[in-house]
Amino acid sequence: MAEPASRNPRLREYTPTDHELCLAIFDSNVGDYFVPEERDEYIAFLNDLPGPYWVIEVDGGDVVGCGGFALQEDGVTADLCWGMVARPYHGQGLGRFLTTERIARIRNEPDVCAVLLGTSQLT
Repeated sequence: MAEPASRNPRLREYTPTDHELCLAIFDSNVGDYFVPEERDEYIAFLNDLPGPYWVIEVDGGDVVGCGGFALQEDGVTADLCWGMVARPYHGQGLGRFLTTERIARIRNEPDVCAVLLGTSQLT
């Protein structure tokens, strides 16, 4: 699989200091991928994460994307949640990188046998 065109992307765990950066990434996608009314839902999500969440960091420390997953109550299903890449970085393979990395981490969950992804109509 081809590497993303962006500068050496890597995932690191989300911390509360990333809150505003993630909101800026969300805001950059309002219109085509999110509606403004979803912002409050995303803020609530960041304030009470239901599972692991990461940011995509590139060389120089820029945060250009974020996403995570949550295990459903059945214990065998993982839901990919709030995955996004900042609009200026679209088309560089970062969304694929984020999805692939999250699925690789889900594989470490011994009971999970299904992964769900809900997206907008353009994704």
